[in-house]
Order: sequence, then C-alpha cells, then structure tokens
Amino acid sequence: MKNAVGFTLIELLIALVVGGLVLTIAVNFFATSSTLTSSTSFGSTSYQALMGTANVIADDVRKATYILPAGKTVTLDTSIAPAAPSAAGTSMIAMIVPAAVYGTCVTDPSTPNEFVAYYVASRQSFTGFSGEYLKVPSDDSNATRYVIAEYRACSSLPDASGIASLSNPWVRLVMDYVEDARFEVTGTSVSDPTEATIKLRAGRTIRGVTTYTPSQTTYVTLGAFARNISGGTKTGGTAQ
Repeated sequence: MKNAVGFTLIELLIALVVGGLVLTIAVNFFATSSTLTSSTSFGSTSYQALMGTANVIADDVRKATYILPAGKTVTLDTSIAPAAPSAAGTSMIAMIVPAAVYGTCVTDPSTPNEFVAYYVASRQSFTGFSGEYLKVPSDDSNATRYVIAEYRACSSLPDASGIASLSNPWVRLVMDYVEDARFEVTGTSVSDPTEATIKLRAGRTIRGVTTYTPSQTTYVTLGAFARNISGGTKTGGTAQ
C-alpha cells in the first residue's frame, strides 16, 4: 500500500506565511501607488486652481476704481462670510469696481458699483457652514489649511465713501486647500494704492503624504494694475 501524498503541517504554515507576506507587499504597493496618483493629481489640478484664482482676483484689480489700503477697516457680514477679516491687509484684498452690466447692483441707480473682497480663512471656519456655495467637507488631515472666499456687495460710490453703504451681499468659495496666500497693495501713495500682487500656494495631505503647489517654499505670483485709477485719483468708468 502506497503512502498518502499531502502537505505536512509545517509546509502549510510556511505556505501561509509566504502568502501573507506576498499579500502584504501587494497591498502596500497598491496603497502607495494610489497615494502617489492622488498626490500627482492634486498637484496638477491645484496648479490650475491657483492660476485661475489669481487671474480672477487680478481681473477685479484691473477694473477697480478704488483699492482699500492695508489697515483700512470694513465691516463684512460674518453671518454669511465665516471668519471674514475686519480690515484690508495680507489676508484680505478689497476694492470698489463698476457693477456688472447685467448684475443686481447696476439695476439700482443708487448702487452703480460693487464692493469686492477676497479673503483667506481657515478650512475649519467653513466646515459644516450651511451657506450656499460655501460648503467645505471635513478633512482632519488638512484641518490647518485655508480657503479663499469672495465677498461682493452693492456700493453707492466708486471710492472709500461708498464702503459704509454696502447692500445685497453674497459670498462664494473661490479655492480650497490653500497652504498660504498673501495680498500686497502698492502705489505712489500708501493710502491710495493702484496695483496689487497676489501670491498663492496650495497644500494637501493625502494618506500621510503632503503635496505643495508649486512647492513648499514658492508661490504662484501675479501682479495687476488698476486701469481705472489714474495718478492716485479715484475715478469712475466701465469695466475693463
């Protein structure tokens, strides 16, 4: 009678250990590949978002009839604009622009201009906020990062005196996963700026891997000159 052919207990245990190691390596490989793919995707899409955001802000600067100097206070409605700053500065750039041709403001002769502000706030301040166009999903891995929000309202005058009479405000989220953002306004007079520099950097952590765009130490930078402000004088005009 021939001996039965089969595996011994030791052989089965060795096979299980080897199989487990192979499976662990495969899972780690696919997890790493997924993380790298996500990071690469974020780097590409975030660069486009940075350029788009910088161009949107620069376009309003070019239209501006008045740019708020750093330190100029303004009261924004924080019930619709979470964590909005109380003054212009590196975290908020604000200006007066001619009202959009088909917008709400231009239909009312008493408010032919728009107040526009772009400000930086923490993601946490927007998480769970129920305002339209302002919903930010919770993301514990990126709790310390920022967003950029746009605040618009109708203004009666094309200069600083119109800031006190803002009406019909609305807010929207312009960009998420911002690592750093800085706004600088300059001109022949500190109190009457005529141009702005926008500096933006994105950052996001995915499965423990952090990606910065363009890099951890550089910014997407864009400058813009206010075409409707001449020689430091606040003037009216149509959108350029």
